[in-house]
Amino acid sequence: MGSGAFSCRRLNPVSVWASALLLMQSTVLAADFDPSVMTLSAATLVANQPLQGEHYRIADQVINRGFMNHYTVSSDFGEFSADSDQRLRALLHELKAIDKLRGLQKTDVFGEAVVSAAQKPIQTVQKIAEQPVDTLKGVPQGVGRLFKRTARQISDATKEAKRLNDERKEKSAQQDGESESDPVSGTEIVEQGAEAGIEWGKSQLGQNKSIRTLAKQLGVDPYSPNKVLQNELSEVAWVMTAGSFGAGQVVPGLPSGIDTLSDVNDLVWDTHPVDLQLRNEKSLAEMGVSEDEVKRFFSNKHYSPSLQTMVVSALEKLDRVRGRAVLVDAAVAAESRSEALAFAEIAESFADYHSRQQPAASIAGSAIWPLLETRSGTYVFFAPVDYLGWTSSVSASATSLTEDLRKRAPGHKLELRVQGGMSSLARRQLESLGWVCVASTGRSKQ
Repeated sequence: MGSGAFSCRRLNPVSVWASALLLMQSTVLAADFDPSVMTLSAATLVANQPLQGEHYRIADQVINRGFMNHYTVSSDFGEFSADSDQRLRALLHELKAIDKLRGLQKTDVFGEAVVSAAQKPIQTVQKIAEQPVDTLKGVPQGVGRLFKRTARQISDATKEAKRLNDERKEKSAQQDGESESDPVSGTEIVEQGAEAGIEWGKSQLGQNKSIRTLAKQLGVDPYSPNKVLQNELSEVAWVMTAGSFGAGQVVPGLPSGIDTLSDVNDLVWDTHPVDLQLRNEKSLAEMGVSEDEVKRFFSNKHYSPSLQTMVVSALEKLDRVRGRAVLVDAAVAAESRSEALAFAEIAESFADYHSRQQPAASIAGSAIWPLLETRSGTYVFFAPVDYLGWTSSVSASATSLTEDLRKRAPGHKLELRVQGGMSSLARRQLESLGWVCVASTGRSKQ
């Protein structure tokens, strides 16, 4: 890393510690480093949760490659992996929800509703085939907006494909001796249009709303990446929609397992995804985020409606804080769901610190990811990692970041907040660089 202003757009945010540029000599005195890969015991990591429950077992061996704990969970519903402490908590809650949904499907009343539901798809298809115009006339008001939305998504996809083609051609022209990249196929555009059409159909039949209703009762994310949970939600929701099975007959819910703010949960559960995106787009535009960045943010498939709403809602709580567009600009670069979740957690950490610790003045960019600048003159860096060890790349990254911040504002204090734990060595070395370190869990490894 060098000094001066940085752009976050093209960086890989979650793995940035591991890929830090090694262009500068570390000023840290000690030559010792923590291992870059550690094998840990789940028994020492999982608090207030048994390693084996009624329907699951957490493998004791946990792999940490410097930042996140990777768990393996076997269950009655299949084997799952969780790539962080946060994801493990959500997964264990989802397993309880799956158990409730499967138990529900074994009841007599559900079986009777299945018979009723089985007829509806046939009747609906026949009606549309025989009387397409009259059928569509009977669709509730607001469908025109959804049709426009679908057309807009396809149009945006076409423009994005053209943009990517232009970028690839330009990059190819700049790289001597390399063959030109293959152009973006129109297949992706067609697939996006088909997907939008399917979602529209499900929406009009009420299945999406039933999925969100179920998810709310069970306290789970309706857009969870857990495919088993999604299948169970979808099956029960269809019977709720097409059969005689009402939402009131669902087994009593579970305490929420979503690690987000309650108002975000309600927005995600109670709002149609199209309306949710429209709301979030409008909010970002009002914050001064450019139209291009808004489009890029919502076209990034690693952000589910839940994660999008987490980011936007957190930024809304930073009213009158400068530089909110800086975080969106960085978040656009997420290359996986884990990275998207990291940005959502950073945004929520900003909002929480602003309201509970010190008022924020601005969000500033860096070569790693955005950080918070307080009104009292402190740079606060949030690391959404399970465990921070002191490796050679962390050393180089921390040293470079420190030098840059010292050049920007020599009198500013430096504060590092780690979501999980950190090694004793990491704490000592960071403190020697002038950082005040706060590890949320208080875990440390000698």
